[in-house]
Amino acid sequence: MEKAVSFIKKIFIIIAIALFLMELLKNNWFYAMYALMIIPITLAFDIIKKLTKLRIAPPLELMYLTFIFFAEIIGINLRAYYFLPVYDKIMHLVSGALTAVLALILLHHFKIPSNKKSFCIIFAFSLTAGVAVAWEIFEYVVDFFGGDMQRARTRGINDTMLDMIAAIAGSALVLLFYRRSKKVVEQRRNS
Repeated sequence: MEKAVSFIKKIFIIIAIALFLMELLKNNWFYAMYALMIIPITLAFDIIKKLTKLRIAPPLELMYLTFIFFAEIIGINLRAYYFLPVYDKIMHLVSGALTAVLALILLHHFKIPSNKKSFCIIFAFSLTAGVAVAWEIFEYVVDFFGGDMQRARTRGINDTMLDMIAAIAGSALVLLFYRRSKKVVEQRRNS
């Protein structure tokens, strides 16, 4: 699976360069920069692995790359966010779910006992909320410099709040599943 992940990363970099050149030909610098951002975003886990010596499982990288494909390549560069208004909320829901999964993986990696279920759930939920807020601040800053990520000109604060609610809902779904699966495991141990 590691070879597949590596192959996908190479394809994403080729796509990013192609999208960058396509946007340059249209004299659309804003989307050209978004296309270039696909490269460091695609390589983020490689950078994290080198800096922290953390081992990241290929299935987690594959989930991340799938999200990048739909959020960045399809959503931003191919403009799905503009053509399908619900697309944005779906991506925020998925990002919340992925952030919660990542939080639970981090807790496992740092050997936080899984019997501290309440702490694990609060940590994952808080991390998701923090990431959602940070993302909305990023969108605001981009908008401040001439973008329209939040579509603030047409939707205003409502979009920001619904994005954060969608991310938190995605996290809540994962955490409900996590809590339920922990209960099932405990019941099987006790029987």
